[in-house]
This record gives sequence, structure tokens and C-alpha cells, in this order.
Amino acid sequence: MAGLCEGGSEPPGSLKAMLLEPADTQHFSNVPRGKNLNGVAFIENEQRIKDLLQGKEQQKRDAFELAKANGELLECQCCYDSEVMAEDIVSCPEGHVFCKECVRRSADVIIGNGQNSFLCLTNCIAEFSLKVMRMVLKPTVFARIVQRKQMEEIQAAGIEEVENCPFCNFPNIPFSDDKVLMCTNPDCARDSCRKCRRSSHIPLRCDEVESKEVKMRTYIEDRMTDALMQKSFIKESGCNKMTCSCGAMMCYICRQPVQDYTHFNGQGGTEFHK
Repeated sequence: MAGLCEGGSEPPGSLKAMLLEPADTQHFSNVPRGKNLNGVAFIENEQRIKDLLQGKEQQKRDAFELAKANGELLECQCCYDSEVMAEDIVSCPEGHVFCKECVRRSADVIIGNGQNSFLCLTNCIAEFSLKVMRMVLKPTVFARIVQRKQMEEIQAAGIEEVENCPFCNFPNIPFSDDKVLMCTNPDCARDSCRKCRRSSHIPLRCDEVESKEVKMRTYIEDRMTDALMQKSFIKESGCNKMTCSCGAMMCYICRQPVQDYTHFNGQGGTEFHK
């Protein structure tokens, strides 16, 4: 493991260093080639990982007891928990302090309402900085918040060249001669026609795509109509085995579907009891 840390990327004994340490594959010869060996590394270092985590928990408990003895614990101005470590406290620009859990819960509600402004939890109008929100939110959630704020700033700037993606509303700045808008939102990344605002259909023209769509829709509607339509008929002569234009056969007397003449009492029939 010392060899791993000589590059300076991970300190010796850290959890990540344990997981990145090359596994002893001699004991796992049945592991398929090309498979990720992180699971193997975890098995080999499982007890060491548990000891490391338990050590961190013990260090945190010791630090809490020391801070409590020295009177260094702080109070959250939202939940009024008076035993919060300084490392678990964040503040608004006006100096109001809150525990990270309260700010995180408030942010979840704000995000759920589709808003991007994280105001102080007291009556002041100050807004938590992105630095604070980065400490509180999960990385994936924080990245989406930053993306939303960037969209708002671009739209507020009133740039004429900005064009929103028709699928995700993400603002993009395409070249003036581009016929296709390529969305730069990594969660979308769809190409759309700048004229008709539908999926890119190059080399077809917009009217050609619309014509094809209309024909396809009309064809499907016609077929569904034919399938649901109940056709009526009247027998003028002949036997009671009726054949519809759709190919179905039925008895003219009882309206039951038939396959051949065995349903009838005439020549070749077997239903003499009727």
C-alpha cells in the first residue's frame, strides 16, 4: 500500500487508499478477467475498513466531549439544539447560525417547490451562499442547483442569441446558420430542429416530416376504425354460413363464429340435435 501512496494521491491508511490498493488476485483466480476488483479489495480489507470507520466515530465522540467540556458547542437558531459541533454549523451572511441538518431539510422543501433561492431560516432576507449550500447538499443535487441558477442568469441577461431546448428548456447559444439546435444539457443532449421545434429530421424538410406523420396517423386511425366497425349484412340467398369482407365467418341464424360447415345441420353437418 505504501507503493500506492508514493504518487501523493491518497494518504496511507485512508479508506480510499484501501479500496484502491491492488488486490491479491492469487486468492481470487475465479474472478472473470476484465471485472472490477474493487469488491475483491473490499473483502481483503474488510476488517481494516471497519476498524478505520470505528476509529473515526470514536474520534468524533472524543472531539464532542472535549468541545462540551470547553464550552465550545453551539446552538442552532432553528431547532434550538444547544449541543452542535462547530464543524456541523453553517451561517447566513448576517451571522445567523444553523445546524447543517436544518438547512438541508429547508433546502429539500425549496428544491421540491422548484425554487433556487435559499433564504436564511430566520426573519432576515439574507440568502445562503453557494459555498454553504455545497457543504450541505449532496454533490448531485448541488450540481443541479448551480445549473438552474446559471439558466436564470442567462435568461435574465436578455441575450438575443439564447435559444431554449424544446425538450428540457435549457438555454443554448447556437450559431446563426445552424439548422439544428444541439442541447448542451448533459441530462438531455437531444438535437432539435430550430424551425419546427421537433426532433432533428435532417435531411427531410419540416413539411415532409409533417406529411409522413399525418399519413402514419391517418393509416393507424383507419385501421383502428376498420377493426372496431360492426358491419351489417342481409342474406338474399344461399346457405347460412356467412363470410365477411374482413375474412371472418359466422352463422347467419345464431350469429356465432364458425370455421366450416360442421356447425350446420345440412350436408356435412353434425348438429342434428338442434
